[in-house]
Amino acid sequence: MIIKSLERTLRPATAPRLRADKAHSSFVRALRDAAQLTIGGDDGVGESQAMDWLAKTLKERPKWVAAGVIFFILVFLVGWGGLFLERYMEGRARDTVLSALSELSPNATVTINGEAREPSPVLQALRRIHHVESHHSHPLKPIEIEIRDGAKTIKLIVAQDSERPDEYWVYQPGRNYHNDSLGKFLGCTETQVFR
Repeated sequence: MIIKSLERTLRPATAPRLRADKAHSSFVRALRDAAQLTIGGDDGVGESQAMDWLAKTLKERPKWVAAGVIFFILVFLVGWGGLFLERYMEGRARDTVLSALSELSPNATVTINGEAREPSPVLQALRRIHHVESHHSHPLKPIEIEIRDGAKTIKLIVAQDSERPDEYWVYQPGRNYHNDSLGKFLGCTETQVFR
């Protein structure tokens, strides 16, 4: 009888919060267990103490668990967002340079570390810049490339890969997301032109 009165007393207050049948039935089981534990004994525990125990149990749910889960999800999203942003920025910078290289006239001149070179092989190599997944190597000695076409000047830096001798990392000098001294990373190209 006491259990049924507890159910009737608490049911209207909790019904809006516990709409699912499973949630309601587990709540009723918790009420019955609480009543049997506290009322079933010969220690004279009354109905109000059972209510107090139930209220205390429901309030003791750790609130930090929800905050921890939300924090973990946010850190995960920020991490992946940073990776996608970095790849997007690299692709955008690469597309800008490739567009500028494709618009050059046949009269364009190329210098590598200040020495004039045949433009055709250098431009072909630079037009093949593409994204390369990380493979735990690093760029070696930087090589400065300057391409002039009338009033238009394109400055790039290439550096040979430490593990792959025919692979060159290509950079656009200036400010960049990583504060890399070589500049903004554009991608890599495979060639022997820069040797």
